[in-house]
Amino acid sequence: MATFEELMREAEKFFDAHDYNTAEIIYSEIIAMDANNKDAYFQRAEIYDFFEDYEKALADYNKALEFEQNEHYYFGRGRIYAKLKQYEKALVDYTKAIRNSEFEQSDFYNERGWTYIKLDNVKRSVFDFNKAVEVAPGDSTGYNGRGWAFLYLKKHYKAIEDFNKAIELDFKNKNPFFEVNLAYQGRGKVYEELGDQEKARADFETAKKLGYQPEE
Repeated sequence: MATFEELMREAEKFFDAHDYNTAEIIYSEIIAMDANNKDAYFQRAEIYDFFEDYEKALADYNKALEFEQNEHYYFGRGRIYAKLKQYEKALVDYTKAIRNSEFEQSDFYNERGWTYIKLDNVKRSVFDFNKAVEVAPGDSTGYNGRGWAFLYLKKHYKAIEDFNKAIELDFKNKNPFFEVNLAYQGRGKVYEELGDQEKARADFETAKKLGYQPEE
């Protein structure tokens, strides 16, 4: 009979290979054998997140947090709350993730920044995007988020500067198209508000070619 360690390694192998169905079966087997295995709850929560089964993901993050106040558990649960549009709860969890983390992580600040935007606290979001850029200056995500914040604040030229940087880094780092098209869409909106319809149209067309989908 396989040990917990062997089962965890096997589950991680399938998880890394994106065979989430098999990984979920093994993590469930581990939990059935050891109901206190926080790592199995955490990994299974991530799988349920991928499956968009957010209620099950939430239940597993809650269970993992019963055993350890881990920053990644808080961050994961915060993402689930955000997907469920429970932004106040997401904000609390992102803040706990930041406070519990030994090292500053740009993802935590980026997600909290977007949550502030969802809560109509755009000025506060700029602080988080500033931190994200400070922590990870070579990552486009913070520039992209801050660009949208500046757009909402009508600071158009600062927004253009950030979107330009985001686009530059997106192509340099060969980021997924959804990140690139978000920057083009944002810059297009800035140009539209500035009355430069030609540049706006060009950016919107580029964003569309890259697969931009307006958020529902």
